[in-house]
Amino acid sequence: MAALLEAREIVKRFGGLVAVNELSLHVEPGTVNALIGPNGAGKSTLFKMLSGEVRPTSGEIFFKGARLTGMNATEVCRRGISKSYQTTQIFPNFTVIENIAIPALANLRGSFRLDPFRRMRGVRGLADLVGGVLRSMGLEERAETRAGDLAYGEKRRLEIGLALATRPDLLLLDEPTAGMSPEESKSTVELIKELRKNVTIVVVEHDMDVVFELADRITVMHEGRKIAEGPPSEIRVHPAVREAYLGGTL
Repeated sequence: MAALLEAREIVKRFGGLVAVNELSLHVEPGTVNALIGPNGAGKSTLFKMLSGEVRPTSGEIFFKGARLTGMNATEVCRRGISKSYQTTQIFPNFTVIENIAIPALANLRGSFRLDPFRRMRGVRGLADLVGGVLRSMGLEERAETRAGDLAYGEKRRLEIGLALATRPDLLLLDEPTAGMSPEESKSTVELIKELRKNVTIVVVEHDMDVVFELADRITVMHEGRKIAEGPPSEIRVHPAVREAYLGGTL
């Protein structure tokens, strides 16, 4: 199957440090792909290159067959890739519905304007888009709540909702269950299972139970390189993965 996203031997150097070393990635549409590896493996740097926040030192990135290499984060987002951050990036003094409306308006109207909330009801398709995101995130009853007053798990859902409001074809999730209670983590896993019906997902996640439950394909990184790749059944028993990531035990 043709790749939705493809990275070809991308490298990122920070001075003498090679954070990502000749890594290739092939993401097929309609799948959940997980990136795992110990701290310092290069996962976050790879995510930043895929989202346009950081430019590769060398190598190429393609999305839907078009070259993304060198585009900034705004241009990448307009092409259909959106990212949810590990550290929640919401507008705490705005309501939940206002938070969702900001990226939704950017998607519907294009370039940023200084009147983000003016005549919101007059923007065609806005109510349907915002309402759909609120329902998907289970935040309808919290729509008028100040975002800063949400519980931690709700804030993480809102963070994902901000990414979804741009109507992406590919969603990058950076440790979506980090800091969550077991119940919150379980709820987030179910949410991602629902999201995958409409959007391709690449997720960085340290919770291996979450990874094995969600992922169709897993890419394992260690010291900037890809050391293994395949379905969860293969990754569970891969000797290099057991040694580098799971400490030699499953």
